Amino acid sequence: MVVALLTLCLGWFVGNRLTARWDERKKRRELDLVALGVFYEIYGQFFAIWKLWSNAPAGLSDDDDFRRELLDRAAETEGKLKSLLVRLASERSLSDRDCTLLGCFRQAVQSLRASIQEKASLRSRITQAGGQEVIAYPWLGSEAPQPSKLPSWQLMQKWL
Repeated sequence: MVVALLTLCLGWFVGNRLTARWDERKKRRELDLVALGVFYEIYGQFFAIWKLWSNAPAGLSDDDDFRRELLDRAAETEGKLKSLLVRLASERSLSDRDCTLLGCFRQAVQSLRASIQEKASLRSRITQAGGQEVIAYPWLGSEAPQPSKLPSWQLMQKWL
């Protein structure tokens, strides 16, 4: 009787621990899928705003409704991305590579908003510690020459 009771208690204890671990793993997977969905949504918004801005007429005024709407959408997208980054940083242990990739995407979203504010085409910006812009590398599309063939690439490498 004692052996049966001990076996039953041990089985219950091990079963509960396995179930708790499985539930925790399942919940983490659900949260990861939600975060991934949010990331895809943010990326889609970024791409749509970029394409709309790239095809915008050149002579838009400061108070043009189209430009203001794109600026609002870019700011909203940037806010969603920052919220996602805070969630990821607090819930996950990110590698240096993950941090670099997420940081580059954050920089791209910020550059898009800044480009709309300045009424300029989208470009990557490399800045020094004081905030002084060192180089602005334009996003030209798939037919653009490779960065290694552009004269500014050496300057960009110097600051990386």
